[in-house]
Amino acid sequence: MKLRLALPFFLVLLEVNVLNEKNLLRVEEIPNKGKEMTYILGARCTDGIVLVGDRKVSRGGASVEYEDKVFSDVGNVVIGASGAVGLFDKFRRQMREVAVLNPSIKPADFIKEAEKIVYDLNSAYYERARGSIDLLVAYGRTRRGQLQYVTRLGLAEEVRRYQVIGSGTPYGAYLLRNMWKETLTMKQAAVLGVLIVKHIEDNELDEAVGVGKTNPQIWFVPDWPIDLTDDRYEKLTKEEKAALDTRETSKAELDEIQEKVAEHYPKIGINLREISL
Repeated sequence: MKLRLALPFFLVLLEVNVLNEKNLLRVEEIPNKGKEMTYILGARCTDGIVLVGDRKVSRGGASVEYEDKVFSDVGNVVIGASGAVGLFDKFRRQMREVAVLNPSIKPADFIKEAEKIVYDLNSAYYERARGSIDLLVAYGRTRRGQLQYVTRLGLAEEVRRYQVIGSGTPYGAYLLRNMWKETLTMKQAAVLGVLIVKHIEDNELDEAVGVGKTNPQIWFVPDWPIDLTDDRYEKLTKEEKAALDTRETSKAELDEIQEKVAEHYPKIGINLREISL
Protein backbone atom coordinates (compact mmCIF):
# COMPACT_ATOMS: atom_id res chain seq x y z
CA MET A 1 0.00 0.00 0.00
CA LYS A 2 1.34 3.42 -0.93
CA LEU A 3 1.49 6.10 1.73
CA ARG A 4 0.67 9.58 0.43
CA LEU A 5 -0.18 11.26 3.68
CA ALA A 6 -0.66 15.01 3.55
CA LEU A 7 -0.50 15.02 7.35
CA PRO A 8 2.54 13.85 9.31
CA PHE A 9 2.16 10.12 9.89
CA PHE A 10 2.17 10.38 13.68
CA LEU A 11 -0.87 12.67 13.55
CA VAL A 12 -2.89 10.07 11.69
CA LEU A 13 -1.91 7.47 14.29
CA LEU A 14 -2.95 9.85 17.03
CA GLU A 15 -6.39 10.45 15.52
CA VAL A 16 -7.27 6.83 14.78
CA ASN A 17 -6.09 5.89 18.28
CA VAL A 18 -5.21 2.28 17.46
CA LEU A 19 -2.06 0.81 18.95
CA ASN A 20 -1.54 -2.12 16.62
CA GLU A 21 0.50 -0.84 13.67
CA LYS A 22 -1.19 -3.24 11.23
CA ASN A 23 -4.56 -1.62 11.95
CA LEU A 24 -3.65 2.04 11.66
CA LEU A 25 -4.61 3.08 8.18
CA ARG A 26 -7.19 0.99 6.42
CA VAL A 27 -10.75 0.72 7.61
CA GLU A 28 -11.20 -2.88 6.43
CA GLU A 29 -8.87 -3.95 9.24
CA ILE A 30 -10.93 -2.18 11.90
CA PRO A 31 -13.80 -4.08 13.63
CA ASN A 32 -17.37 -3.49 12.33
CA LYS A 33 -16.02 -2.48 8.95
CA GLY A 34 -18.39 -1.11 6.36
CA LYS A 35 -21.36 -0.50 8.65
CA GLU A 36 -21.13 3.27 8.46
CA MET A 37 -19.37 3.77 5.15
CA THR A 38 -19.44 7.50 4.37
CA TYR A 39 -18.08 10.88 5.33
CA ILE A 40 -20.73 13.59 5.66
CA LEU A 41 -20.07 16.89 7.38
CA GLY A 42 -22.95 19.09 8.51
CA ALA A 43 -22.00 22.54 9.77
CA ARG A 44 -23.78 25.57 11.19
CA CYS A 45 -22.07 28.58 9.59
CA THR A 46 -22.43 32.35 9.88
CA ASP A 47 -24.74 32.52 6.86
CA GLY A 48 -26.51 29.17 6.97
CA ILE A 49 -25.96 25.42 6.99
CA VAL A 50 -23.79 23.33 4.68
CA LEU A 51 -23.73 19.58 4.12
CA VAL A 52 -20.72 18.00 2.39
CA GLY A 53 -20.60 14.32 1.53
CA ASP A 54 -18.65 11.73 -0.40
CA ARG A 55 -20.38 9.42 -2.91
CA LYS A 56 -18.85 5.96 -2.49
CA VAL A 57 -21.14 3.03 -1.75
CA SER A 58 -20.62 -0.73 -1.82
CA ARG A 59 -23.44 -2.94 -3.03
CA GLY A 60 -23.51 -6.69 -2.70
CA GLY A 61 -20.33 -6.62 -0.66
CA ALA A 62 -18.12 -6.04 -3.69
CA SER A 63 -19.60 -3.69 -6.29
CA VAL A 64 -18.44 -0.10 -5.75
CA GLU A 65 -20.61 2.70 -7.08
CA TYR A 66 -20.76 6.47 -6.65
CA GLU A 67 -24.19 7.78 -5.68
CA ASP A 68 -25.95 10.62 -3.90
CA LYS A 69 -25.86 10.35 -0.12
CA VAL A 70 -27.23 13.84 0.45
CA PHE A 71 -30.66 14.55 -1.02
CA SER A 72 -33.79 16.68 -0.82
CA ASP A 73 -37.20 15.10 -1.41
CA VAL A 74 -39.11 17.81 0.46
CA GLY A 75 -38.68 21.50 -0.29
CA ASN A 76 -36.08 23.21 1.93
CA VAL A 77 -35.23 19.95 3.77
CA VAL A 78 -31.87 18.27 3.06
CA ILE A 79 -30.87 14.86 4.41
CA GLY A 80 -27.47 13.17 4.59
CA ALA A 81 -27.45 9.48 5.51
CA SER A 82 -24.72 7.15 6.72
CA GLY A 83 -24.82 3.40 7.20
CA ALA A 84 -25.88 0.14 5.58
CA VAL A 85 -26.73 0.73 1.93
CA GLY A 86 -29.87 -1.43 1.98
CA LEU A 87 -31.26 0.48 4.95
CA PHE A 88 -30.41 3.78 3.27
CA ASP A 89 -32.44 2.72 0.21
CA LYS A 90 -35.41 1.71 2.37
CA PHE A 91 -35.20 4.93 4.35
CA ARG A 92 -35.23 7.11 1.25
CA ARG A 93 -38.21 5.27 -0.25
CA GLN A 94 -40.18 5.73 2.96
CA MET A 95 -39.27 9.41 3.23
CA ARG A 96 -40.41 9.94 -0.37
CA GLU A 97 -43.75 8.39 0.55
CA VAL A 98 -44.02 10.81 3.47
CA ALA A 99 -43.31 13.70 1.09
CA VAL A 100 -45.91 12.54 -1.43
CA LEU A 101 -48.60 12.04 1.21
CA ASN A 102 -47.77 15.30 3.01
CA PRO A 103 -46.45 17.79 0.41
CA SER A 104 -46.75 20.74 2.83
CA ILE A 105 -45.38 18.92 5.89
CA LYS A 106 -43.72 21.18 8.46
CA PRO A 107 -40.02 20.65 9.23
CA ALA A 108 -40.68 19.65 12.84
CA ASP A 109 -43.15 16.98 11.72
CA PHE A 110 -40.71 15.83 9.04
CA ILE A 111 -38.04 15.34 11.71
CA LYS A 112 -40.47 13.24 13.77
CA GLU A 113 -41.18 11.04 10.76
CA ALA A 114 -37.44 10.64 10.14
CA GLU A 115 -36.87 9.69 13.79
CA LYS A 116 -39.57 7.03 13.63
CA ILE A 117 -38.37 5.54 10.32
CA VAL A 118 -34.74 5.38 11.50
CA TYR A 119 -35.74 3.70 14.77
CA ASP A 120 -38.04 1.19 13.07
CA LEU A 121 -35.53 0.27 10.33
CA ASN A 122 -32.60 -0.10 12.70
CA SER A 123 -34.68 -2.18 15.13
CA ALA A 124 -36.01 -4.48 12.42
CA TYR A 125 -32.92 -4.93 10.24
CA TYR A 126 -29.83 -4.48 12.40
CA GLU A 127 -28.91 -8.17 12.51
CA ARG A 128 -29.77 -8.89 8.87
CA ALA A 129 -28.16 -5.71 7.52
CA ARG A 130 -25.16 -6.08 9.85
CA GLY A 131 -25.43 -2.36 10.46
CA SER A 132 -27.72 0.62 10.92
CA ILE A 133 -28.19 4.19 9.68
CA ASP A 134 -28.03 7.68 11.15
CA LEU A 135 -28.81 11.05 9.59
CA LEU A 136 -28.07 14.72 9.32
CA VAL A 137 -31.21 16.76 8.55
CA ALA A 138 -31.12 20.46 7.65
CA TYR A 139 -34.05 22.70 6.88
CA GLY A 140 -34.17 26.33 5.84
CA ARG A 141 -36.33 29.08 4.38
CA THR A 142 -36.25 30.62 7.86
CA ARG A 143 -34.26 33.38 9.53
CA ARG A 144 -31.97 30.75 10.99
CA GLY A 145 -32.03 27.24 9.55
CA GLN A 146 -31.90 24.17 11.76
CA LEU A 147 -29.43 21.27 11.63
CA GLN A 148 -30.40 18.05 13.41
CA TYR A 149 -28.48 14.83 13.99
CA VAL A 150 -30.76 11.78 14.10
CA THR A 151 -28.97 9.08 16.08
CA ARG A 152 -29.18 5.36 15.35
CA LEU A 153 -31.75 5.13 18.15
CA GLY A 154 -34.01 7.53 16.27
CA LEU A 155 -33.43 10.57 18.48
CA ALA A 156 -32.95 14.00 16.89
CA GLU A 157 -30.40 16.34 18.50
CA GLU A 158 -29.81 19.93 17.43
CA VAL A 159 -26.32 20.62 16.02
CA ARG A 160 -25.03 24.04 17.01
CA ARG A 161 -21.53 23.79 15.55
CA TYR A 162 -20.79 20.78 13.35
CA GLN A 163 -21.47 17.06 13.22
CA VAL A 164 -19.86 14.32 11.14
CA ILE A 165 -21.40 10.93 10.38
CA GLY A 166 -19.85 7.85 8.79
CA SER A 167 -16.83 5.61 9.09
CA GLY A 168 -14.51 8.38 7.86
CA THR A 169 -15.17 10.51 10.95
CA PRO A 170 -11.93 9.75 12.88
CA TYR A 171 -9.75 10.24 9.82
CA GLY A 172 -10.91 13.82 9.33
CA ALA A 173 -11.08 14.77 13.00
CA TYR A 174 -7.64 16.37 13.21
CA LEU A 175 -8.21 18.58 10.17
CA LEU A 176 -11.70 19.56 11.25
CA ARG A 177 -10.71 20.39 14.80
CA ASN A 178 -7.71 22.50 13.81
CA MET A 179 -9.16 24.28 10.76
CA TRP A 180 -12.64 25.00 12.06
CA LYS A 181 -13.47 28.60 12.96
CA GLU A 182 -16.76 29.96 14.26
CA THR A 183 -16.58 32.64 11.57
CA LEU A 184 -16.69 30.24 8.60
CA THR A 185 -19.26 30.85 5.88
CA MET A 186 -21.05 28.01 4.12
CA LYS A 187 -18.64 28.21 1.19
CA GLN A 188 -15.57 28.18 3.45
CA ALA A 189 -16.91 25.20 5.43
CA ALA A 190 -17.57 23.45 2.11
CA VAL A 191 -13.91 23.92 1.18
CA LEU A 192 -12.94 22.35 4.51
CA GLY A 193 -15.29 19.40 4.00
CA VAL A 194 -14.02 18.71 0.48
CA LEU A 195 -10.42 18.96 1.71
CA ILE A 196 -11.15 16.29 4.30
CA VAL A 197 -12.83 13.93 1.83
CA LYS A 198 -9.90 14.35 -0.57
CA HIS A 199 -7.40 13.73 2.24
CA ILE A 200 -9.16 10.51 3.28
CA GLU A 201 -9.49 9.21 -0.27
CA ASP A 202 -6.03 10.17 -1.56
CA ASN A 203 -4.30 8.56 1.40
CA GLU A 204 -6.54 5.46 1.43
CA LEU A 205 -7.36 6.01 5.10
CA ASP A 206 -10.85 4.59 4.69
CA GLU A 207 -11.75 2.54 1.63
CA ALA A 208 -15.43 3.27 2.27
CA VAL A 209 -14.98 7.00 1.56
CA GLY A 210 -14.39 8.61 -1.81
CA VAL A 211 -15.75 10.32 -4.90
CA GLY A 212 -13.84 8.52 -7.65
CA LYS A 213 -14.03 10.57 -10.83
CA THR A 214 -17.11 12.44 -9.60
CA ASN A 215 -17.34 15.46 -7.25
CA PRO A 216 -18.32 15.60 -3.58
CA GLN A 217 -21.89 16.58 -2.85
CA ILE A 218 -22.38 20.04 -1.38
CA TRP A 219 -25.72 21.48 -0.29
CA PHE A 220 -26.32 25.01 0.99
CA VAL A 221 -29.21 25.93 3.31
CA PRO A 222 -28.93 29.74 3.60
CA ASP A 223 -30.32 31.77 6.49
CA TRP A 224 -32.94 34.35 5.49
CA PRO A 225 -32.73 38.02 6.47
CA ILE A 226 -34.79 38.73 9.58
CA ASP A 227 -37.28 40.91 7.67
CA LEU A 228 -37.74 38.62 4.66
CA THR A 229 -41.27 37.22 4.39
CA ASP A 230 -42.65 34.85 1.75
CA ASP A 231 -44.35 37.83 0.08
CA ARG A 232 -41.11 39.81 -0.09
CA TYR A 233 -39.28 36.75 -1.35
CA GLU A 234 -41.60 36.52 -4.35
CA LYS A 235 -40.66 40.06 -5.33
CA LEU A 236 -36.92 39.35 -5.41
CA THR A 237 -35.00 38.96 -8.66
CA LYS A 238 -34.12 35.51 -9.96
CA GLU A 239 -30.50 35.96 -8.83
CA GLU A 240 -31.54 37.15 -5.35
CA LYS A 241 -33.84 34.14 -4.93
CA ALA A 242 -31.12 31.75 -6.07
CA ALA A 243 -28.77 33.05 -3.37
CA LEU A 244 -31.38 32.32 -0.67
CA ASP A 245 -32.67 28.99 -1.94
CA THR A 246 -31.85 25.64 -0.37
CA ARG A 247 -29.80 24.07 -3.13
CA GLU A 248 -27.06 21.75 -4.28
CA THR A 249 -24.12 23.81 -5.47
CA SER A 250 -24.09 25.03 -9.04
CA LYS A 251 -21.20 24.21 -11.36
CA ALA A 252 -19.79 27.72 -10.86
CA GLU A 253 -19.95 27.39 -7.06
CA LEU A 254 -18.40 23.92 -7.18
CA ASP A 255 -15.59 25.09 -9.46
CA GLU A 256 -14.80 27.94 -7.06
CA ILE A 257 -14.71 25.53 -4.10
CA GLN A 258 -12.49 23.05 -5.95
CA GLU A 259 -10.06 25.85 -6.85
CA LYS A 260 -9.73 26.70 -3.16
CA VAL A 261 -9.23 23.02 -2.31
CA ALA A 262 -6.47 22.74 -4.91
CA GLU A 263 -4.82 25.85 -3.44
CA HIS A 264 -4.90 24.68 0.19
CA TYR A 265 -4.46 20.91 -0.10
CA PRO A 266 -0.63 20.98 -0.42
CA LYS A 267 -0.44 23.08 2.78
CA ILE A 268 -2.31 20.85 5.20
CA GLY A 269 0.81 19.07 6.41
CA ILE A 270 2.45 22.37 7.44
CA ASN A 271 0.46 24.72 9.71
CA LEU A 272 -3.29 24.20 9.56
CA ARG A 273 -4.16 27.22 11.66
CA GLU A 274 -2.55 29.56 9.18
CA ILE A 275 -4.65 28.37 6.23
CA SER A 276 -7.30 30.94 5.31
CA LEU A 277 -10.29 29.12 3.85
